[in-house]
Amino acid sequence: MFYLLDANVLIDAHDKYYPIDQLPQFWEWIIEKAKQNRIKMPFEMLAEVKAGQLNRNKDLDEDKLIRWLKSEDREKDLLYGGSPNRELVNKVFKEGYELTDPSPDELRRIGKDPLLIAYALAISNACIVTLENKQENTTDAMKKHKRSIPFVCRKLKIRSIDTFELIRELHFSTA
Repeated sequence: MFYLLDANVLIDAHDKYYPIDQLPQFWEWIIEKAKQNRIKMPFEMLAEVKAGQLNRNKDLDEDKLIRWLKSEDREKDLLYGGSPNRELVNKVFKEGYELTDPSPDELRRIGKDPLLIAYALAISNACIVTLENKQENTTDAMKKHKRSIPFVCRKLKIRSIDTFELIRELHFSTA
């Protein structure tokens, strides 16, 4: 299995669960798996992480994650070296979001998630790792642009898991 990480995996891990300065083993493990080509992040997701302060709690040291990412070629190790396939991105919009011609406002609200999903469609054994809610959002009250990555993945028959499932599947341990 090949795992593609959403930006929130690194952001939330540092901000909420595994601060870089308190649990460096987790971060070393991420890079080890990236070097083994088990875990990668598309450029667009890395850019979201590097956007830093725009995405995170102002009370936290937002720069630690960015400094960690930029040091020791970690960004290069994590980077998935591909570009999104336009036809697959269109498929994600059409079948996953049920949008054939998204408006600029819808595109802005959806963000980069369709690109991550399109990357996964292009890889036969890909699994997306995200902390987005797995809740079924199928009611008319749920806007198409608010569909979660796991919801869209289910529609497109792509496997998605959260960080904690990734830890179990790839046997993270501090021992």
